[in-house]
Amino acid sequence: MNPKVNYLVVGLFVIVITTATLIFALWLAFGYGQRSQDTYLIYMQESVAGLSQDAAVKFNGVNVGVIKNISLDSKDPSIVIITLGVNQGTPVTADTRATLMSQGLTGLSYINLSGGNQYSAPLKAKPGEDYPVIPTNPSLFVRLDTSINKLTNSLSSINHSISYLLRDENQRYVTSILKNTADFSQSLADHRSTVGEGLVQLQQSLNSLNTQTLPTVNNSLQMTQSMLPDMQAFVRQISEDPSVLLRGEGQPTLGPGEKK
Repeated sequence: MNPKVNYLVVGLFVIVITTATLIFALWLAFGYGQRSQDTYLIYMQESVAGLSQDAAVKFNGVNVGVIKNISLDSKDPSIVIITLGVNQGTPVTADTRATLMSQGLTGLSYINLSGGNQYSAPLKAKPGEDYPVIPTNPSLFVRLDTSINKLTNSLSSINHSISYLLRDENQRYVTSILKNTADFSQSLADHRSTVGEGLVQLQQSLNSLNTQTLPTVNNSLQMTQSMLPDMQAFVRQISEDPSVLLRGEGQPTLGPGEKK
């Protein structure tokens, strides 16, 4: 067998295997597992420290894409523009919200999407926008910072109120009130026998009033009750013949020519 033919076959075989290996490697690196993605934007007005390009985008904790780009708004540097690549079919709707999350103790951050339901309309780009914009929710650190600031302001207000209450003028007033209270208590203690006698006399006067006045009041009530029928009859008589008020209850004197 010709040895030159063997070298040629071996060389061709090596070239074919090498080429196939390179194509397979490129397919694994750039084509395997790749899915078509939709592009979305989010605008964040907080620090995105720990967030980097190619960081994960998750929907309720499930990986659905990657971060394509992070940049500052040229018109307002306080706004960070983040471009997301989200796998097609992910239910990004009009009420979906994006939140910056931190992953454990590593300090690495990612974007988590949440919200929306099967009845919500898909998120679309508004007129004048290149891509749909997902609204954001404040991150946990921003919420904690806001709560701490409110707590600090409340404590400062309480401290100011306490300082106002404890100023020298109010302390003098409080001292005077306490002194007057102590003097009054001491006076009561010094005259407790007199106060006791006064209370006894007051009780006796009340008992005497009940004994003397209540029977009189009861008699008056009984007399009034017994007069009610006469008063009612008089009122009926007046209503039937008002002239009774002028002539009395007797028969009127007949004039000339009048007969009974």
